[in-house]
Parts: sequence; structure tokens; C-alpha cells
Amino acid sequence: MVTYCYANMDSVFLLDESLAILESAPVTQADVEAIANAKISDAESKITANKSGIVFCNYKHDESNLLDYSLLKEIIVACKAKTPRQEEFIAIVAKKISASVTWDTLLCQAIRSTDEIDKSINLLSKRLREWYEWHNPEFSRSVESHEKFAELILNSDRNKLLAELNINPKDSMGAELSEKDLAPILILANQVMQLKALREATTIYIHEQMKIHLPNFTAIAGAQVGAKLLGTVGTVTRLVKMTASTIQVLGAEKALFRHLKTGARPPKHGLLFQHPLVSKAKAGDRGKIARMLANALSLAVRTDYFSPDNRTFGVEKIKEIEVKAQNM
Repeated sequence: MVTYCYANMDSVFLLDESLAILESAPVTQADVEAIANAKISDAESKITANKSGIVFCNYKHDESNLLDYSLLKEIIVACKAKTPRQEEFIAIVAKKISASVTWDTLLCQAIRSTDEIDKSINLLSKRLREWYEWHNPEFSRSVESHEKFAELILNSDRNKLLAELNINPKDSMGAELSEKDLAPILILANQVMQLKALREATTIYIHEQMKIHLPNFTAIAGAQVGAKLLGTVGTVTRLVKMTASTIQVLGAEKALFRHLKTGARPPKHGLLFQHPLVSKAKAGDRGKIARMLANALSLAVRTDYFSPDNRTFGVEKIKEIEVKAQNM
């Protein structure tokens, strides 16, 4: 005998081989597992997934039904009459999903995109430099900034660039390239410049949103460090729930787990090392300053979340920390 178990958001159904419903019950994961185990545990089983539900197929006597989606459709039609609230559940879920998209959800996507843009710029710039060095190696070695390098080769030809280095083109080790061979190199340089413009526009958006929604947190951490902290956590709600000690080591998870596992020295700071007060401090004072910043950030993000009208707490707090840091 072939038995089918179908589950949707409303109910769980058990059907026989003629697709007649044997029983139904309120849907829970335990119900699905119980029906599946009780009714078809005596035979090898597989799961066929579909957006409308899950079918547990006992194919001991009928292997042809394993991936038969026409059969799945018939099962859904047979059960649909028994699920009058299905459309209501779908509407509720759609509404909840739509309402779950908040400003911090979008901002975290922008923050993470800047990291990916930086990786793309570095990757393409390395290829651009290696490619262009066959034409002008002396100039490539003289410019460290990837974006500046791409901008210069777009706006100047080889002879002009060599003249700026006081090098005669005849003395250059680079090969002469035709316009046809040089064209794809310049296209790649143009792509690097476009990525740079995209990163700048995204950074402006991030800074504006941080100052609007997290003014106190941004005043203490700075827009760049604050955005990285938020991007690491994912949502403001999760950041509000974090203790100061957790905020202090955000970005240093590997060092923290190494400390817990092997007993190595614990990290004193993670992303907070990029804060000017920490990075410019003496090595022995960095942990103390990072701790003060983490305590202040923990209070600031709660202030922004629960008392959005208070926009002066962060400015006052960072002044106190700067005075304490100077007196260390």
C-alpha cells in the first residue's frame, strides 16, 4: 500500500493511494514527524519538497512516484478544499515579511556591499597593473593607489606618464602596444573607476543613515567604525541586546575562540582598533580605551533605540572619553 503525508501551513494530511484523506490535524513539526514515522517507517522513504508543502512518499511498492510532480499537484488539489485558511495564512506571512524590512536591514546590505566593492577593486586593480606593466612597468611601480593608477592611465598616454618620471620612452622596458591591444586595458581601468564612484556613493548613503538613525552611537564610534559594528551584528535590535564586553571584541571572534579553546591571551579589541582614540594610543592603554568606548557605545545604542529624541548623549560621552584618554 502506498501512503502519502502532505503538510502545509494549516494542517497535516494523510492520504491513501487513491488520494483519499485518511486523517488531518493541526500542523506542527512534531505532527509531521510523528505521522511520517508511524505510517511509513516500515519502508524506505524519501521527501519531495514543493512551495506548497512536503510529501513523504512510501515507494516500497511504487518507485515511479518518487519524483512525480503531477502526483504532487493532485495531492495538493485534494487537500486544498480542506484548508480554507491557506490564503489567509499566505497573506499574513507576506505582510510580516514586508514589515520585517527596516532601515537597518537595508543599511547592513549597503555596509556589506562596500566590503565586497573593495575586494572587487583590489582584485581588478591587481590584474590591471599586471596587464599594463607589459606596456609601462616603470610607471606602474611608481603609483601605490589603485584608483589613482587607473585614473592616470585613462587620462594620459605612455609617453606623458614616463615624462613625469623623467624617463625617455626609448629607455623604457615596456613594449609598444597597438590601440587594439590597449583598448581592453583602458576598459578595465574604467571599470575600476566606476567601482570607486559606486563605493563613494554608497559610503555617503551609509554615513547619512547612521547620523539620522543612530546619532549618539555614530558620535562615539564614528560613521565608519559604527557602520562596521552594525554590519557585523546585522540588526540594531541585536546590537541593543549586546553587552559592552561583546561590543568590545566584535571583529575579533577568531582570537576570542582561540582564547577559549587554547587559553591564549584574550583579545582587547576588535573593530574598535580602527577608532582613532584606540589606534593612536599606546599599546598598553588600548585595551582600557576600547573598554571605555564599548561601555559608552552600549549606552549610546540603547539611547538611540529607546530615546531617539536624545541626540546629545553621544557628543557629551565622547568628550569625556577623550579627556580620560589624554590623561593616561
